[in-house]
Formats: sequence, C-alpha cells, structure tokens
Amino acid sequence: ASYSMARLSPAVIAAYRDHRLKTVGAGTIIRELCILSSVINHARREWSLPINNPCDLVRKPATPLGRSRLLSSDEEVKLLDELQPRWRRSPWMAPLVMLALETAMRRGELLGLRWENIDLERQTAFLPMTKNGSIRTVPLSKKAVAILANLPRCSDDRVIQLTDMGMEAAFRKA
Repeated sequence: ASYSMARLSPAVIAAYRDHRLKTVGAGTIIRELCILSSVINHARREWSLPINNPCDLVRKPATPLGRSRLLSSDEEVKLLDELQPRWRRSPWMAPLVMLALETAMRRGELLGLRWENIDLERQTAFLPMTKNGSIRTVPLSKKAVAILANLPRCSDDRVIQLTDMGMEAAFRKA
C-alpha cells in the first residue's frame, strides 16, 4: 500500500509474493496477484494511466492441486454422530451435512435453500443464484428427498434454519 502504481515494479511484486508465501498458500497468492493485476489493468484502460503491468512479469506460484479427498464410511458415521442434536447442539446440522454429502451443493446454496424451490415429486432443487452467478437445478437422490421430507417447515420458508456463522461454529465444535 505504500507504493503508487507508477512505482510498482516486478521486483516489488516478487518481494510481496515471497513475503506472503511464508504465511499463506499458493492459491491465495495467485488470487491476490490476479486482483492486483486487474486493478492495474483497470487503471491503464479506464483512466489511461501510462504504466506497464508489473504483475505480467512476475512468476506465479504453482497452482495447487484441487481437493479430491472423500470421507471414509467410518469418518462419515463419526461426523454424523457428533452432529446429532444433543447437549444443546443444533438439530439442523446433521441434515445439513447429509444433504451436502448427497447433493454436493455448496454451503451457501444449502443455507439459502427455500422450500418454494424444492420439488420433492420431481426430485429437484432449483438454485436461483449460485456462487458463479448462474441458476441451476440440482437433481435430488431418493436419500436427499427423504432427508428433506423429514425436515420441519418453518414460517420463513428457509429449508435449513441456520446462519452461516452458526453453521460454522457448530461444525467446528463437531
């Protein structure tokens, strides 16, 4: 932040990259350099700032491999047992995790799910807004339909009665 765009150089960007790599992963660095590059390109295109983009000349860290680990059957049983609603635990967590495992929906998609968008007969869940800004319809397995059919319906139409922070805290405890 102490540099003007005109004073940024590949050496400054590389030093930032190396410093950040000590505390965060390669994926974070790649995203941060992408944001910085976008800001500089915006200034060049929209504001006619006469500078080069030093990010183009800096080597990015190797892209990390995607996640491919799945829960084992034993881990799934243990996790679902820890999420059971006892000792003031939320009754929504076990169904939430079971739906996540059954549908591969993201956390935000599950927490934003509304009954008006669930069709148990057609076995689908309509998502009017996803992380990438598109709409999609998720097919529901028989197990997912059974999970949904057993959930109580609340007056505000949300399927899962948890906030993002509440879900995060409950999952960490489990």
